[in-house]
Amino acid sequence: MSLSRALAPVLLRPVVLGLAVGALATGGLTTVCSPAAAAPPGVVAAIPEPASGSPGDATAVISDPAPFRGDRVTVSGTGFTAEEKVTASLPSRNQGQLGSAVADGDGRVSIPVSVPTTLPDGDQEVLLTGTSGERASTGFALRPLLEDVLDRFLRWWPAPGADGG
Repeated sequence: MSLSRALAPVLLRPVVLGLAVGALATGGLTTVCSPAAAAPPGVVAAIPEPASGSPGDATAVISDPAPFRGDRVTVSGTGFTAEEKVTASLPSRNQGQLGSAVADGDGRVSIPVSVPTTLPDGDQEVLLTGTSGERASTGFALRPLLEDVLDRFLRWWPAPGADGG
């Protein structure tokens, strides 16, 4: 195997990553001239690391993994760039936006959202997307609508003997 063929995946990686990051940041295809592609032959260019570490470091959690429709829950994320806007959306609803907030200095964000009442039962994904293109997802499960209504009613109805009599 020739040296150029063995190094091709390593040498082409910065260009491919540059194109992928550019496409995520602008929401479409874009032409990016990465430092490695712009360097003169024989010169190795340094690729700067993203502010929050490697892409894909972000994580997300939800305050209640089995909420009722209409409940307020909090979606929290870490690993975003400091002071970047982060949007919470439902991919199953054509990226229906649930809310947004700005990450703090440590890259943490908390977004209070209402669970849409019109969602079907089953697993629902919540996607956090930062303006840098960083993404993280979490999710929740919804009961069938009739079960949801009955559980909500039973939660409201006083328990036997709760009134002291």
